[in-house]
Amino acid sequence: MNTIPVNPVNREIMRYDLEVDILSIFLKEGKVVDSKWLDNDIIILLSENNEPLEIEIHNARQKGLIKILQQYLKPYPLSTKPADK
Repeated sequence: MNTIPVNPVNREIMRYDLEVDILSIFLKEGKVVDSKWLDNDIIILLSENNEPLEIEIHNARQKGLIKILQQYLKPYPLSTKPADK
């Protein structure tokens, strides 16, 4: 399966889930088949071709990331809806 870059005009590129304090950054579209933990709080979700599709940052608010992103992304509001279950 080929993956295509996420188009920020037609699809969100970032989502913050308030319930679980996870910031998701969408890199490419595709089916997630594997994941790799970089440390205790960062996960890279991978395609069947081992391409990174998404980055999940756990404890994002606790780390101060949400406050920083809201400052720099004012024209692009950060979605705070829960992740698809």
